[in-house]
Amino acid sequence: MGEYAFDADTSVSPAGAPPGSFAEPFAGSFAAELTGRWDGTNGAVNGGYMLAICLRALGSRMPYPDPIVISGFFLRPGTPGPAVVRTSVTRSGRTTAFGEAVLTRDGKDVVRASAAFATLGPDGPGSFGPDGPVSFAEGAPPSLPAPWECVGVPVGAFGPATIAERVEFRSASLPGWFLGSPTGRPASEFWMRFADGRDADLYSLPLLVDSTAPSVLELGVTSTTVQLTVHLRAHPAPGWLACRAAARFVSGGYHEEDFEVWDSSGTLVAQSRQLAMILPLPSLAFRVAREAGHRDGDVERARIDLQPEALAVPDHAAGRSRDGRTAVTGVGQPDSGQIADGVRNRDRHVTHDDARAGAPAGRAELRGYCRQVPADAPGAARPAQHVPLLVRGRFHAGNLPSQAREPT
Repeated sequence: MGEYAFDADTSVSPAGAPPGSFAEPFAGSFAAELTGRWDGTNGAVNGGYMLAICLRALGSRMPYPDPIVISGFFLRPGTPGPAVVRTSVTRSGRTTAFGEAVLTRDGKDVVRASAAFATLGPDGPGSFGPDGPVSFAEGAPPSLPAPWECVGVPVGAFGPATIAERVEFRSASLPGWFLGSPTGRPASEFWMRFADGRDADLYSLPLLVDSTAPSVLELGVTSTTVQLTVHLRAHPAPGWLACRAAARFVSGGYHEEDFEVWDSSGTLVAQSRQLAMILPLPSLAFRVAREAGHRDGDVERARIDLQPEALAVPDHAAGRSRDGRTAVTGVGQPDSGQIADGVRNRDRHVTHDDARAGAPAGRAELRGYCRQVPADAPGAARPAQHVPLLVRGRFHAGNLPSQAREPT
């Protein structure tokens, strides 16, 4: 463990023992560290990430190798820092074992979770009926273009959600909420994988099903998770994961969100449902003004430079430019995926130049947000796996969502 961000950030050790060591006796309590690398769209530590830590702690105590379901209640927002996970084995039977975990920070319970473990696979319990193996499926994986033919929402669009730097998403077209025109339909289909190349497994799926932007952004609101249940159906095959998320009922200040994850072989590997509480969208214009030093919320004067990683589309497999480096796969135009000749930043990665949006050569403009950057702007180079897309830019309040003051 520790080679990839997820493994390093979900590692646990017996409480009081050195990190990563199981040498000392313990009574079901584990030390963990909630990092700030998996924050959600509301700025708190992502719930699926905390659930994955609980699962990691429980897994070390279970007699069976595979988690098959985990359910968690989120009692308060998670914050970065040291945490303790208290675990207990509720019952261990011939095929299934059950356990509970409570994650605490600063002496306060943050997550209460319960889980079941068994052995997944064709020879697992319940696989056979009187006439042989039993299988039935009424659904199918999402029908999506190949990942390298899809577009990715720039990381900076997710605001404080640092999790967007760790998990990569690709869809056939950019979502309406990102373009400033929510569709009114809270549903989406897309590809997903870890940005650092780690393949998904049973222990990471609880994080991945909770890593995307809330579906209700397409209704002009956001939400925070109250409860999340994840069914783990099969060991994922390596590669991209095809996902489907949807909310069908939004009422009374709450919504459910159903999520499916299909692996590269077309196997359903996870399903989840969460209940979430509706929140008004924080004023993005207000946040930008505040970060730019306008504490009074004067968004008309707000200007802010973005860091290189703020707007990037990583690519590890395909979609290469002519010089063999990773190419940007578009920013929302009908022919997204086209790469302008000669538009490169200082580390020679290709940047996107949308001439039809009026951007001169050497600049890139994202329609609807007007984040522009000279190709030779200071700080433009970032020799890493992320492709600098619109590396340094300016937010103009007139191109941001219309809210001009922080909700009260």
